[in-house]
Amino acid sequence: NLIDLAGSESSKTETTGLRRKEGSYINKSLLTLGT
Repeated sequence: NLIDLAGSESSKTETTGLRRKEGSYINKSLLTLGT
């Protein structure tokens, strides 16, 4: 059970990091498109 918790926590962090990367990438492309 503890291992399950740790696994889901780390995958949660991974998803947030990925989403953040995607978000900054999208923001950059939007800025490029806007200029």
